[in-house]
Amino acid sequence: MITAVMLGCMFKFLYWPGASVLVVLGGFGLALFYFPFGFRTLPAPKPTDQILWMSVLGGFALSIAMVGLVFFLMRWPLQSELLVTGTVLCSIALFVGGVLRYKHPRLDIYLDGLLIRCLVLAALTLAMWHLFSEKPWADRQNATDRSIVVPCGVALSIRNSAFISGASAYCARCCRHCSPGPSDLSSPILLIAMVNRRLFFPARR
Repeated sequence: MITAVMLGCMFKFLYWPGASVLVVLGGFGLALFYFPFGFRTLPAPKPTDQILWMSVLGGFALSIAMVGLVFFLMRWPLQSELLVTGTVLCSIALFVGGVLRYKHPRLDIYLDGLLIRCLVLAALTLAMWHLFSEKPWADRQNATDRSIVVPCGVALSIRNSAFISGASAYCARCCRHCSPGPSDLSSPILLIAMVNRRLFFPARR
């Protein structure tokens, strides 16, 4: 399940098909692994080495954090609320688990594993919420339906799905006398398109 989530993230980064399926199935599968089945999957090294209510609390916190990460990766509504809730619950589980770790040293393997999971997911959800949640997606959404007309008259779409085709159309149709002006260079897409044109479509003699 962790492998599915990691592959889904890589596929989304590269805009490959199947990314959403991998993220949703792997993420929600991992969330179910923690809650409601945490009392069976979290104890270690033996099934009896656990504190039942702590397994439920920690599993619920980890599950909410995992669901929040899935919502974030899929750009679904309520991603910020779920990320914040997951961070708070994992922090509570960290504090309670630390106290129990001090009082029950014989359960060190079980509690150490739970604490490490809570620490990693708490840090991850906090970072995603603070740095990225609803910020880049909002900027992209505002620019979804816009297009830029370069000097040769080609309308270059900023839509993510049309990025490659738009840049290629720009490179293929732009003549040697047509170069982006200073105002056009503010767009990274136009810069990449200009470089591609120079490399793959040299000026006609």
